[in-house]
Amino acid sequence: MKNAFSSIQDRVEIWNYVPFYDEDYWMYNSAMLGALLIAVVAAFNLVVLYHYVLVRRQKSLAIFQLCGCTKGKAIRLYVAESLLLTVPCYCLAALFYHFVLLEPFTRIFPYIDTAYSLRLYATGFGIFVTVCTLAIWILSVWIVSRHSIVERKGGVL
Repeated sequence: MKNAFSSIQDRVEIWNYVPFYDEDYWMYNSAMLGALLIAVVAAFNLVVLYHYVLVRRQKSLAIFQLCGCTKGKAIRLYVAESLLLTVPCYCLAALFYHFVLLEPFTRIFPYIDTAYSLRLYATGFGIFVTVCTLAIWILSVWIVSRHSIVERKGGVL
């Protein structure tokens, strides 16, 4: 474009577009890192909440096992159930942030909308789902393997 306007350079001023100011670039990287950290913390928060649910469902787990449910099926059931709860929550929170909160933040930080791209949402979603799945799988294995069916059935817990 500069070459095309070289003949009329005295009448046209060409500015170089810089998407971020050099001194503010760290701030937008920090915002992205903060968003990913919040996704990890939210995932662990949901794992702690789901731990309470699993502890309270010991008798239903005993009934599942009496009806022929293996430990592996119970673990897969708990992981699938938790993902069915957490994935829509993440999607709703991301949509709420993008369509409601991002505009007021853009007035304060002019380039923040470029920092929160589809790539960041997809990365945050991947991290959130991976952390939730791994943590809830480990938690489910620990809860399911911790006590015998006789202890669960007898109400010892």
